[in-house]
Amino acid sequence: MPAVVDAAKDFYHRDKLMDVPQEHQEIMESLVNEVIKHRKVKAFLVTQRLSNSIALQELMTARLLHRWHIGYAAKKSNVGERYDIYAIDYGAYVDLRETNIGRELDESMFEDEDQYCNQEVPPTVDKRAVRHIVLEEEQLEKYNLILEGAIECPNPQCHTKFSPKQKSYIIKGLCPNCFEPVPK
Repeated sequence: MPAVVDAAKDFYHRDKLMDVPQEHQEIMESLVNEVIKHRKVKAFLVTQRLSNSIALQELMTARLLHRWHIGYAAKKSNVGERYDIYAIDYGAYVDLRETNIGRELDESMFEDEDQYCNQEVPPTVDKRAVRHIVLEEEQLEKYNLILEGAIECPNPQCHTKFSPKQKSYIIKGLCPNCFEPVPK
């Protein structure tokens, strides 16, 4: 298990984080601070109507966030509202373990790694632990403002907003969500 943890941290720092613009790094730092350091969990919820956020799409493309579950009904107060669960990359999560903040975090956050050392089942996100941790629209808008120059897909079924730095757009002029041509 120590080798897996070291490899995840190394891959996160040398391949994932270094390949993204500074804006993405700032957003990730903010999410790690809010979700892992402050709330002491590994994932958060976003209402499905906001799942096409530019910031979320960019961070998923960069493999810094991972959509873990789609269509989760989380809060009793919002009956009928569906959420998607986003997990913060494992490398970002274990990277905290060796910092002063990581040492202050509740060790129960890291227990699941020990449970699965000799099994084939990887650690998962406990849905009950994240059901009240919702990334609100104001926070997403703040992150979207950091990623300037967003383009909206003209496809009536899509309307995804995305950064002009998306590879599908740069190379072929395609929307990264529906892969339909988008005029430049």
